[in-house]
Amino acid sequence: MKKRDYSIILGNLGNTCDRFLSSGYKEPLDKRKMIEQAASIEGVTGIELVGTWDIDDQSVGRMQAALREHNLACASIIPDLFAQKRWGRGALASADDMIVGAIRLPEYFEMLYWMERTGYAGWFSMDQYPYREDGYGAIRASVLFVQKMHALLDQIGLDAVGELLRRRDPVATADFVRNHLLART
Repeated sequence: MKKRDYSIILGNLGNTCDRFLSSGYKEPLDKRKMIEQAASIEGVTGIELVGTWDIDDQSVGRMQAALREHNLACASIIPDLFAQKRWGRGALASADDMIVGAIRLPEYFEMLYWMERTGYAGWFSMDQYPYREDGYGAIRASVLFVQKMHALLDQIGLDAVGELLRRRDPVATADFVRNHLLART
């Protein structure tokens, strides 16, 4: 099976605030605990840090050491474009708050197909903010979903999926979803 890199945003494992309760609904976790949780999710090899929250000039050395200790790479540093009033009218960024795969199963599968077909070799990031859900559980479920979709894609093969897409047949697509993407009993 092809090796793929999965990453998660570190803060999503902790206590995220939302529009109803700016202090968040959970107890805060320290960064070391969140890094330990991330490292325990099978397949996760990268962490995305939010600039000014997770890493700054004073903490960069400690963060590098903590990631190295848990065999994690820094997949990206996300600019803080969402926690400051000046970004209130938006920027070129947004976040998917759903657990990956909770809805739009065929669309996710097709997106992964096209990523494979076009040779994408970057990180598969779990960009979500589980405001009320268990952060670890929601992120883990998302990683497991994407890994399962990759395994199915590897098993079915790019050529077979490509042929289905070329047919543009809604009945064949419904059969494909039922036979390949839904859990078998």
